[in-house]
Amino acid sequence: MPIDRSQEPSRFSTLCVVAAEPVDAGVTVADVDAWRGLLSCSPAFLARLARRAGLGGLPLLSILPDLLRVYRAALTRRGQAVLHRRRRDRYLADCASWEATPDSVKQGHWRALRMTKGQRFEVIRTCQRLGIEPPGPLTRGDAADWLHRHGANLNYRQKGA
Repeated sequence: MPIDRSQEPSRFSTLCVVAAEPVDAGVTVADVDAWRGLLSCSPAFLARLARRAGLGGLPLLSILPDLLRVYRAALTRRGQAVLHRRRRDRYLADCASWEATPDSVKQGHWRALRMTKGQRFEVIRTCQRLGIEPPGPLTRGDAADWLHRHGANLNYRQKGA
């Protein structure tokens, strides 16, 4: 069935169309980290992997499942590192954006609201990783200040910070 290109496709339909070929080639949801690692490779590196696995000269799509199988551990580590870097970059951009926010917004009414679930999770996780007792009840503003003082998201803390 031809694709209707008269309208902007939804994110879901785009995902389905783009993922159809790899799925048909045998890539599954269990391959997500290795797949991300594979997609982060340069064409020259993929060619070296294919030759090393005895798959040189075959069409790329037909060798993807074999590359995932042969190099699963290395590609999974690579894919997890790519995802971590992507999330860290978004987090650091968000922090920079917050630092540039005017003080009138930083001191707004939101500070008196209840702490968010995400803040609660980060406070508990930070306490566990630092080996300290959790603070008492915090407002959203107090939680933001506490997280900032304690390194906020330790997953993305800069070296030496």
